[in-house]
Amino acid sequence: MAAVLALTSCGITRTDAPISFSADHRLSFESPDQEDDVELPVRLEWEVEDFPLEGGNRFAVFIDKPPVGPKRTVRLQVCTEGEKLPPQAGSMRKLCKDDRKRIFFSGDTSLTIPCFEPRFDAPKRQRNAHTATVVLIDGDDRRVGQAATRVRFHVDEEASKQCRGL
Repeated sequence: MAAVLALTSCGITRTDAPISFSADHRLSFESPDQEDDVELPVRLEWEVEDFPLEGGNRFAVFIDKPPVGPKRTVRLQVCTEGEKLPPQAGSMRKLCKDDRKRIFFSGDTSLTIPCFEPRFDAPKRQRNAHTATVVLIDGDDRRVGQAATRVRFHVDEEASKQCRGL
């Protein structure tokens, strides 16, 4: 009875509304392990349960970026070369962050990423620490459910420099 009163005071009054308080654990990372030091290229591998890879179903992998919310469409922001330049003093625009190196799609339970952009906005010791988050998406690029798996790993600084041609 107290639960019914609590739900009605929160604005939930329908008893047939689908409410689920259980976590969605369909995804889990296989490799790399949490906080691993990895070599380039990095091969990400994960497992999935109860998600058929048919009808356009696939995975979205977010690198150093939070994933979209459930039922939201995954969209890539693509910047022109001019938009990537620092804004002029007094201009109202922000620096454009191109998503082509931060969001990837895979029809398989693995993805190989050849290079990573250093996170220059992070402290020096964390610039080559990266986070990969995998979510389920449908054929229309909408996120399916709340299932997600995340892993944090570290790329060698010298290898990261070689990727950038330094």
